[in-house]
Amino acid sequence: MVHSLASKSVPVDGSEPIDIILVHSLHFVRAALAQLISQESSMKIVGQAASSSEAIEVMAAMTLENSALALVGLPLEGDHDAYSLIKWINLHAESCTVIGFGANATPSQVANALVAGSYGFIDQNALPNEVVHALSRAAGGERVFVGPSITALPEIYRTMDELRNNVAILTAREHEVLRAAAQGMSAREIGLKLSVRERTVTTHLSRIYSKLGVTSKLAAIAAARNRGLEGFSA
Repeated sequence: MVHSLASKSVPVDGSEPIDIILVHSLHFVRAALAQLISQESSMKIVGQAASSSEAIEVMAAMTLENSALALVGLPLEGDHDAYSLIKWINLHAESCTVIGFGANATPSQVANALVAGSYGFIDQNALPNEVVHALSRAAGGERVFVGPSITALPEIYRTMDELRNNVAILTAREHEVLRAAAQGMSAREIGLKLSVRERTVTTHLSRIYSKLGVTSKLAAIAAARNRGLEGFSA
């Protein structure tokens, strides 16, 4: 069963601009977004960050008097990935609505963001007017999806359903590989330990990254910890 995407009620005072926080690892992307938003009298940038850790520091020091939007880039890597940041915002900044944002994000990444608490996704390749319109709609409590192909939506919903029902999306062998990687082993060392070829290990790692919606070993380990997968301490 696919879970419904109910809207989040976010009151917006028409006389006050929408507070927006930008979180993206690339400076030029944040600069382009800031330039776009600065042209809109109905919106204002109140904070920027290049990582999840920095975003938490910035937002923890803020007093958000109005309802706000946090535009969170996918993926963000490190000990605190984009998904853990989205969860943190929902727990500690209830007046802030999270929207995922990224270029060519995979269905798995979008699904992980939605399950973590994002209320939509905007593709980085969207037209400027589409981005502005989507932000306005999101501030009004609407779910927004700008960019994901219609053909990708079934996979997004299916992955969300698996995640919400705690379906084990990693095979037993993939768990073994990821646990070994978390111990600091290289692909070659993991292969020797599990009596498989190094190329087989790298194939397993690629599949793990895809399933967890990440692009590196460190991000995969962080995602496993954040999800509380067996063998990984939070």
